[in-house]
Amino acid sequence: MRWTGLLGGLGVDFEPARRDDWIVSVNGLVHCAITPKLNVEESYAFEDGETETPNATGHEFKRHWVALGVTNTFH
Repeated sequence: MRWTGLLGGLGVDFEPARRDDWIVSVNGLVHCAITPKLNVEESYAFEDGETETPNATGHEFKRHWVALGVTNTFH
């Protein structure tokens, strides 16, 4: 079994709209080989969108992404 993690950020300055938004993302992935032919993979991502623009409420968000994959190899 192996796992991978990632932390990232994105700052966006929209011109000429004068918006100052930030998106922070945390991601993780787990890969497990159950048998030599059968693999399972699960990934998760969390995104947090914030704005530093005054009077711009409603632009913030929090997102959760989950994915599950199964691979079976036929020889």
